[in-house]
Amino acid sequence: MPSVTNMQTSDAPDAASPEGVVADSGALVFVRWVFVGLALLALVFTVSIAYVAVAQPGCESCHLVGEYGEATIASSHASVKCMACHPGSGVLQRLSFSSNVVNSMLLGIVPSQGRPGASVEDAACLACHDLVLEQLTDSKGYRIQHLTCAADRSCVDCHSSVAHGSASTWPRSSEMSVCVECHDGATASNQCDACHSGKTESERIGQGAWRVTHGQDWRSAHGMGNFETCSACHPKDYCVRCHGIALPHDEDFMREHAVLSLTPGSLCDDCHHTSFCSDCHGIEMPHPVTFIAEHAVIVAAEGDDVCIECHKASDCANCHLLHVHPGLSDAALDSLGGVR
Repeated sequence: MPSVTNMQTSDAPDAASPEGVVADSGALVFVRWVFVGLALLALVFTVSIAYVAVAQPGCESCHLVGEYGEATIASSHASVKCMACHPGSGVLQRLSFSSNVVNSMLLGIVPSQGRPGASVEDAACLACHDLVLEQLTDSKGYRIQHLTCAADRSCVDCHSSVAHGSASTWPRSSEMSVCVECHDGATASNQCDACHSGKTESERIGQGAWRVTHGQDWRSAHGMGNFETCSACHPKDYCVRCHGIALPHDEDFMREHAVLSLTPGSLCDDCHHTSFCSDCHGIEMPHPVTFIAEHAVIVAAEGDDVCIECHKASDCANCHLLHVHPGLSDAALDSLGGVR
């Protein structure tokens, strides 16, 4: 009688049988085709990225239509190829840009990784405009020595709209408020003609933030600017005629502002909301008429740290230790926080 171990318990063909050989060869063929397919996909993907990196095809089909296209064609950079400025100058930058284009725009298999083509490197600009670092530039009413005046800035900080005009999504131009950080009359000349040529005074302040602070609504908008730059053009007492006080405030203003704010005719609230004082002092300012009667409760609850920001300890002693309250009962003194 045959043993259990020698009995066949499966109907599967033996590996050495013709049926087993056919099954194994079929599986190998399938695996080979899978690898071939993946290799072909990888090759197509790699060639696509390389092609986009070199040729940058198809930009115009989307970006040179409508208002954006009209503004681009009308600009001084109309003849410049997209790939000359946007992908970046390095090999890795071009490959990264092209990979994003193929994956996100052409195939749509992954979300777009931001806007890799929106920025333009200085190297792309200097490839054509290298002379701006070697000589004084006098163009469109501006004289500027880029090597010193723009040493820590990017080209697009001032020239972001040169290629796409008003259609640029983030138009930036030169800002006088930046220039006067140095052109204050001490570090560098603050004479208008030192940097401006062929422009009227109104044209010179008609760009950037100064277009708002010096525009037709300047009376209500000029406070939005940086006061530290006003003195580049305006004498120090220029603001006094309206505000009654020098602006920006003097170095001693923090020590003196309490007295000035209580002076009849004070114009603090012309520029500052009441909350401006309260936010800094940590308590309602100026103190309300009920403050004397209530201040003991405030100190008991919050401590005197807020008080000593402005007051000396002697200010408390002058009332609580040296002052007498004739005719008031002990209970009344306690309610006022007095010392019996």
